[in-house]
Amino acid sequence: AREAMSDEVFYLFDDVDLEEAVRNMADMKVRRLPVVNRDKDLVGVISLGDIAEKGENEAAGAALEKIARAA
Repeated sequence: AREAMSDEVFYLFDDVDLEEAVRNMADMKVRRLPVVNRDKDLVGVISLGDIAEKGENEAAGAALEKIARAA
């Protein structure tokens, strides 16, 4: 796993709003992120699919477009 993993660990805090989460995912060019509480304990994982399921299709689509352009 060490050979395939990324060097930096990106995550979101569980109290950020959905718009900020989408913006961060697009900026970091990732499709999913670990979610931690303020003590940095893992509390979940968020994906663009999760965001789309919550009815935020436009936001998820915009983030995916930005992520795809970077690839």
